[in-house]
Amino acid sequence: MNNRNAILVIILVLVVVLAIVGIVLGIAFYRNNNADNSNKKHSETFNLTL
Repeated sequence: MNNRNAILVIILVLVVVLAIVGIVLGIAFYRNNNADNSNKKHSETFNLTL
């Protein structure tokens, strides 16, 4: 039972870390995309298609 809980904790930590990394990369990509494209509507539709 204790071993199973440890595995669940490890999985939860990995999910949280991956979520944080994903959010950081998403924000960085979104800002970079906005900087590259002066046309804001184009970047918004591009992000919707992802």
